[in-house]
Amino acid sequence: MSTEQTPESQLQQLYPDLDLTPAEISLFLTRAAKANLDALSGQIVPQIRKSKDPRTDKWIRKLTIVTTIDALRLIADRTHCYSPGRDTEFVGTDIKYTEAPEYARVFVKKFAGETWHEYSGQAYFSEYVQLTRDGKVTGMWARMPRNQLAKCAEAQALRRGFPLELGGLYVFEELEQAERARVPKVKKPEPEPEPDPDKPTAEQRREIAKKLVEFRELVGKDKLQTALLHFMGLTDLKDAITVQWVSALDALDDHLAKGDLKDYVEALQQ
Repeated sequence: MSTEQTPESQLQQLYPDLDLTPAEISLFLTRAAKANLDALSGQIVPQIRKSKDPRTDKWIRKLTIVTTIDALRLIADRTHCYSPGRDTEFVGTDIKYTEAPEYARVFVKKFAGETWHEYSGQAYFSEYVQLTRDGKVTGMWARMPRNQLAKCAEAQALRRGFPLELGGLYVFEELEQAERARVPKVKKPEPEPEPDPDKPTAEQRREIAKKLVEFRELVGKDKLQTALLHFMGLTDLKDAITVQWVSALDALDDHLAKGDLKDYVEALQQ
């Protein structure tokens, strides 16, 4: 019986803590093959990240494929259309972490259409720096901020120049930024305002309109106002609420006289 291990079983042994599913293993091996990288040598690495889905507020498991800046350069170089660009630019000083630049800009070149084209990647320290849970800069980002930031900017430039070959591949240094980019931002709906207890609801206004019509038919036009006020327990004609109802009933009667009840009901629903 053959004891030769398959790539799938070797991956399970290399990353036992990830508990990779067959679908995740297949996806990882397919992406490694497309990039022409050795899936078992560390050139390209699977990682499982758990993040909260803003749409459901539940934690979801997600496969993230991570590589190195050297691997990205290798993939680009295999196209025979790649060349490093001019020197990296470090600009300004980060507002919060004064030991780090504000941003880094890296350049790469690609030969296409019988000429060289230059692509740049720009990475801001505040957007890419990786922090601990208590908000402190992690080890390498604290010790070598320019080196870390330059890798993020170069990875961005390489993907811009070689999207077919490098699309979806992120380097370790930009892992947290890549995770944020993959999680869709869903705007949470604005909470509905609390109902005003002193203001009738739309349903209550519709019921009032129906009762007004019923009473008008029952008592006739001349007695409508008196009957309705009595029905609602409004006897003091100087009372502010009664005055408002008198005005409303006058408006109702005008609409009824014109046969324009639909508009009045719609007005009540506003």
